[in-house]
Amino acid sequence: MTHINHIRTPVTEHAAVHHEPLSVSGLGWVNGALAALALGALVFYVVQANALAAHAWQMRDAQEQLAEARDARTALVAEQSSFDNRQRLTALAADLGMVPAADIVYLTPERPVAAR
Repeated sequence: MTHINHIRTPVTEHAAVHHEPLSVSGLGWVNGALAALALGALVFYVVQANALAAHAWQMRDAQEQLAEARDARTALVAEQSSFDNRQRLTALAADLGMVPAADIVYLTPERPVAAR
């Protein structure tokens, strides 16, 4: 009887093949791909957020420079308008110790210099 138990038939050989069920560890490459995709998205987000923040700082600096330039222009326009006043210029010259020139003589050539 022991001899019969050792005989295998094609049906028993087929039944003896054991297939592993599809497990979560078998899908490790999918999990790895999803993790890599998530990591890539995170890196992309951080880089873009950094670029946006840097651009915002540059814009803020440019706005501050523009405001300073406008203030300087306003001061220069006010100063220019004070120089348009002849009395103001006379007072400024007196404050600086300047004296009016007497007998102003202008030198002009008798004939054109370029004609020589």
